[in-house]
Amino acid sequence: MNTAFYLSKEAAPPIYQRYGRGGAGVQPRAFAEKNFPQWSLKELTYLLNQVYNDKNRSLLVFGEAGIGKSSVMKQFAKQAAAKEGREPKSLTDIQGADRETIIKDPSRYYIFLDLRAGELNPEQAQGIPDVEYGRKMGYLKFLPPDWVKLVSNPNFSGMILLDELNRSDKSILNSLLQLTLDRVVSGHKISDKVMVVAAANMGASFDLQQLDNAQLRRFKAGVLVLQPEEWAAYARKYGINKYMIDYAMSNPQENLFGRGKEVNEDIPINPASLEFASNAMNQVEADYHAHNEKGTPLPEGSSGNIYHDIRVALSGDVGDEYANKFLEWLEIVHAFDWAEIIQKAKSGEFKSTAKGKQFDTSKKFALTRYVTDEVLQRFEKARLHKDEAEKKKLSVMLYDELHTILQGVDKEQLSFILKSLAHHIKDSPPAGIDALQAAANWNNLIVPIATKAKASDPEFFSNLQKITAEMKKVK
Repeated sequence: MNTAFYLSKEAAPPIYQRYGRGGAGVQPRAFAEKNFPQWSLKELTYLLNQVYNDKNRSLLVFGEAGIGKSSVMKQFAKQAAAKEGREPKSLTDIQGADRETIIKDPSRYYIFLDLRAGELNPEQAQGIPDVEYGRKMGYLKFLPPDWVKLVSNPNFSGMILLDELNRSDKSILNSLLQLTLDRVVSGHKISDKVMVVAAANMGASFDLQQLDNAQLRRFKAGVLVLQPEEWAAYARKYGINKYMIDYAMSNPQENLFGRGKEVNEDIPINPASLEFASNAMNQVEADYHAHNEKGTPLPEGSSGNIYHDIRVALSGDVGDEYANKFLEWLEIVHAFDWAEIIQKAKSGEFKSTAKGKQFDTSKKFALTRYVTDEVLQRFEKARLHKDEAEKKKLSVMLYDELHTILQGVDKEQLSFILKSLAHHIKDSPPAGIDALQAAANWNNLIVPIATKAKASDPEFFSNLQKITAEMKKVK
């Protein structure tokens, strides 16, 4: 091809001129023999939106067990519910009379239906034979399971997740795959508002042999590959405990994608197990908050020591070894002192180049967590103070002290702290603060520091500029 005619973007349509960036390329294939691409979390979300808009397409996501495939689907379903003005529901959480009511009239809800293909029996996938009908008519028909009755209701809107697809029995698999090609299951046509997605584990105990090429062609298929930074951003957005995020990021190889060493068998450390552990820790913290603020009794069996109760709550999800190390790290976070940190920043102790004063790298994320929490508390105290003179005094003191800390850490640590602060102040502000006010709050904090840095330390100012520019690109 003669590329001389393609050197200018002026001939491209306006959207390509404005939003196009050369060299995007296709990611390396995870399974070359199957021609599967690799997808990031962001790319997977984009593809889910495509399937949502064109429900005749289906998506198949491969990935290591516990990497978070199902969690991404659930969160997307909640976003779809908000988009349609419906109440999000997971059918597995609905039982008894409520289930019957929703099956009769699902119009108020956006329903997430998780079908564990590897655990379904034929009756759950295909229905049961109506023997009485067969006797009368001379041929057999099947009574559909309740979920088929639900998804075939024209008022139904939601997502069907065919999970663990490559572990299902062949006959069940063929029945479920009708959903993706014909949008029919057990002889019933499903609602036009249903999006169908599938997930399959890969690894030592899972393979692709159960799905042949003809079946795979029914899907837009790829492999979810998770990067630690991307997971952290996702985890912050969807409420994973802040301490667990920072601990995982302090050593992702072990604390996010590792294995616990237990007496009987290995306990996997992955995004799924950390999500369960996070829920457990959030519950312990909520119990102690209620006890402290309202005098609510602690749950029966509680020790009265929050560190101990967190360790007990986490150990079943991540194992004793991980829980113990996490609690040691958490106590380090809570042992920091603001005045002492300012002094160490001034003396250069946090700089990796400081001779004989190198800061223990294992504590970097603990330091980030502490500084973030302390700054947020001081920033809110200043922002909400009713006395203008005192508000200005508290604000100037915070700017000066935070400037000292940020100036006294390495660029990597500076990036950690800025990203953490930006998330809590600008990207995910507290309830009652809109996006415009959140952006203003962030500017109120960072602009005075940048102004002071520009006048006193060009290198520090340059690092601030580079990091904030990178943060904008990610956004």
